[in-house]
This record gives sequence, structure tokens and C-alpha cells, in this order.
Amino acid sequence: MVILSTEEKAIVARLLTEKGGFRPAITSFLPYLLPVLVLALYGIVQQEYFACALAFFALFTIVVWYIHHTETYSGQLRSALQKYESEVQALGVDREPT
Repeated sequence: MVILSTEEKAIVARLLTEKGGFRPAITSFLPYLLPVLVLALYGIVQQEYFACALAFFALFTIVVWYIHHTETYSGQLRSALQKYESEVQALGVDREPT
């Protein structure tokens, strides 16, 4: 029997329940991206280079945060899949070769 940690269970449950696709993904990032875009547009229109630099720094921070979050998420998912794979192998279930 596969015993997953609490974090692994949460990742698997989230993947099974969340909607995939571009629209849900962009909608979830709008609260982060919209202020940055407004600041960047303001900086461009008013020729405020500090505002443009601040918008770039904010966008850079969002990207770094996303990469960190994704790596943590991937590690938990990889761990859950390894447990699943070892359980399948222990049961001797035939699978299609990958």
C-alpha cells in the first residue's frame, strides 16, 4: 500500500481537482501581473525610468518565486510518483514500456 505524506497528498489532490489550460492559469496570475503591467505602462508613457525598473524588478521577483514554487511542487510530485511506481512494481502489474 502506498503511503503518501501530507504534502504529497495535497499535491496529488490539487492536480486532480484543478482546471488546466491557459485561461485558468492566466486568471490566477492576474493579481500579480496587472499591477506590474500598469506600473510599466505608466513608466513608459511618463518616461519614468525608475517606474520601468521597478516593474522589471517586480516581474523578475514573480518569476523567481514561481520557479521556486514549481521546483518545490515538482519535488513533492516526483516523490509521490516514485512511491506509486515502486508499489506498482511490487504488485507485478504489467505496464506499457515508456
